[in-house]
Amino acid sequence: MIGRVNTDGEVDIFVAGGGTGGTLTVTAPANVTVTVSKDGKTKTKNSGTSGVVVFKGLATGTWTVTITSDGKTAQKNVVVTTDYSTVIAFFAATINITYPAGSTCTCSDGTTTLSAPDTSGTWACIVPNAGTWTVTSTSGTETDSKAVTITTDGQSTSVELSYALFLFKPNAPSDIIAGEWEMPVNSTVTAKAELKVKSVNNFNGNRIISARTKGQIDLTEYSTLQATCKASGGSDTKLEVYSGSSVVASTAIGTDLTTVTVDISALSGLHSIGFGGNHTAYLAITYTATEIKLLK
Repeated sequence: MIGRVNTDGEVDIFVAGGGTGGTLTVTAPANVTVTVSKDGKTKTKNSGTSGVVVFKGLATGTWTVTITSDGKTAQKNVVVTTDYSTVIAFFAATINITYPAGSTCTCSDGTTTLSAPDTSGTWACIVPNAGTWTVTSTSGTETDSKAVTITTDGQSTSVELSYALFLFKPNAPSDIIAGEWEMPVNSTVTAKAELKVKSVNNFNGNRIISARTKGQIDLTEYSTLQATCKASGGSDTKLEVYSGSSVVASTAIGTDLTTVTVDISALSGLHSIGFGGNHTAYLAITYTATEIKLLK
């Protein structure tokens, strides 16, 4: 198996079978002490200026690889059976990544690039140094990236990638803050496990925008507005897309929680998104949504 040299602080370990016992090649930072041990047997070498040491004749089983330098120690177990590679580092922080299943996922600081071992949609990525790490998920022409700042050894943080722009999802920060809405007097909005908009109008039959995002959203890259929502009270309740105060796209909202979509593929530039309906005087319309998102 071919080894790979990474940045300082990392060790790539490669195990190759053949002959009597296995051969373990350790690529480490230069001039550190490298030790392998198993069942009371220990072998020690210095990585020298090349950073590469080779241990031959290792019996099948679990060997403990340890690197030490200037009071720093890193240790990891390696199972010597067939070809094998792993990373051990003096510095280790974890980025817990959620990404669309079936996609490839990478994490890079511009010098070192790590790749997810599968396309399952979750990856506990261990990074070997502090810095700004860019996490990227790709599937065909779809991609999403987010930057994560790592500052301390042992740090653990989480990031989620998606090919959708979420305007609301339960119990999580949205790309547009759920509280940032424009609404008539006496209307309210709350957002926790669900987004709830309560709209009140004192005039019978008036159609109004019950609530809409304050933030203008560039829809150029998106084809579909999708929401799981329902409405009670009033009539002709809709999920709407606005250009200024004009409705440019919409779909009806029923009284049962249902996923609805609006085709926005013909729209480009800045728009706002919200709810609208016809009021009965002094009676509220209540809109409830468990998810609102834009799809590419």
